[in-house]
Amino acid sequence: MTLLFCLGGTVAHAEVSVVAALSQNQAAVGDQVQLTIQIRGAQSAVAQPALEIPGLEIDPAGVSNMQMNINGQVQIFATFTYLITPSEAGEVTIPELDVPVEGRIYKTQPLKLKVTAANEPVNPSDDPFRPILKLETSKSEVFESEVVGLTITLLVHQGVNLRELPFPSLPRENFAMKRFQRNPDNNVVQLNGALYRAFYFRTSISAIKAGELVLGPAEVKMDVEVPDGSGRRDPFGFMSAKQATYKIKSDPLMIKSKPLPEAGKPANFSGAVGKFTVQIQAQPLKVIQGDPIAATLYINGVGNFESLVAPEISSTEGWRLYAAKQVQENRNTGLEPGGVVYSQVLIPDKVQTVIPSFALSFFNPDTAQYEVAKTDAIPVQVLPNPNAVGATAGAVGGVTGIRDFSFEPTDVPKEELNGVLSVLRTPGAMIALQSPPFNLRYPWLIHGIAAALLLAILLKAWHKKYSARKWAREVRVAAPAKAADLLKQLRGERSSLRQFYSLAADFLTAWQREGNRLPATDSPKAEMSKRVLMRRDFYNYGSADVANQAVPDSEHQEIVDVLKQF
Repeated sequence: MTLLFCLGGTVAHAEVSVVAALSQNQAAVGDQVQLTIQIRGAQSAVAQPALEIPGLEIDPAGVSNMQMNINGQVQIFATFTYLITPSEAGEVTIPELDVPVEGRIYKTQPLKLKVTAANEPVNPSDDPFRPILKLETSKSEVFESEVVGLTITLLVHQGVNLRELPFPSLPRENFAMKRFQRNPDNNVVQLNGALYRAFYFRTSISAIKAGELVLGPAEVKMDVEVPDGSGRRDPFGFMSAKQATYKIKSDPLMIKSKPLPEAGKPANFSGAVGKFTVQIQAQPLKVIQGDPIAATLYINGVGNFESLVAPEISSTEGWRLYAAKQVQENRNTGLEPGGVVYSQVLIPDKVQTVIPSFALSFFNPDTAQYEVAKTDAIPVQVLPNPNAVGATAGAVGGVTGIRDFSFEPTDVPKEELNGVLSVLRTPGAMIALQSPPFNLRYPWLIHGIAAALLLAILLKAWHKKYSARKWAREVRVAAPAKAADLLKQLRGERSSLRQFYSLAADFLTAWQREGNRLPATDSPKAEMSKRVLMRRDFYNYGSADVANQAVPDSEHQEIVDVLKQF
């Protein structure tokens, strides 16, 4: 860049010099250009003068006063910095500026600044240090929602001192865009015979509608230091440079976005565009009818992950499903392989031999066709539940496979007692006892020994019973709560499956510790106890996402109704 320096037109003392300069002599509308005024040889500090120039917005940007001892004489080196912003295209003249120094007025020569329109390219010969900004995409013709690569390249001349790497901004109306990578790639390139440092800001975009769309322009504002062209060095020995502020723009891009075809669109298509695969894992694979199976669905591929939904089961015959929950994701920018994981709970309502396949439909932009990714069917053993009730009027909720543990109240008829002999009121004739066959010399000794043995037996029995009661009392104290209190909590419990079944298991534990025994193995109470303990373990050690789901009302009522009968 050719720099324009103006020496003060009138210098009363040879030791005082006033120099004004522009950081560039060509700029675009809205760009900030730096104006500096340097004063050398003053004997005292100099105040920054206020400037007013018609057609320009001027903001003071800094003052520097350095005191130097040169040949035994103290001199002041002052630098005043201004940021000027042109608002109209054309040639702007900065007139002579009056700079007061120690009671005298020093004048600068006029400066000229060529201002171009905002999108008009700047002639590199006028400003060889001006940075360059480029906007590029991997494809200019895309499908709606298709993910494509976007790169903004910032080229900085090797002679420019970059204070801080700026991040570009990009208007993205009609486009969805990921965040730029935090640390851009960089290298050195040659352009027009000069070396530039190239910084590559990469991300991905997707069009959110069809049509001829405009992307950009990209913009960046940066503060740099550029050589002032004088070849002189400052008092510290560094090559003389000046500050410059650039606000640069790239050219906009035209993107043609094509709508997704209607022909061949699956009924369950959710808008996913890309290339995906689906896999499944499930456990346990041997259950009783009505017990849950936890399935994990893995979606991998590249594309628009934001439009993905959980794969759907191919057949719901004999199955009940909870809503699938997303439990993990690694989407990246959509250009490199990523993945999404869903958790799905299935409950067989009847005997089954396989878990049906799950399917995900998507649009492949490479083939311009709709495709469906499916999982393999998984063999499973669902054992019949003899207590399961079908979808009849008496079934709980009217859903096949849900066991009904409710009972109709019945009246037990009172039994009349007949044929009981009356108690005789007279004892009858008295019969005299015979004399004892032998006489004891010390009868009290025999009776004393017998009494002592009896007392020992009674004391031992009492101690055993006391110890048992003491242990039972300590166990009851250590129990989470009394069974009655826990049952009251269960009736009002409406939180997660994990909390509900943990509370139900605590009820059974407290009920037993109060001296009760579990019912016989072939009774509905025993089946419910087994079911509660099994599901307590399943939700405590299984998928956290499934365990945190709310308890269905029918399942809550079914279990509470049976536990009330304990």
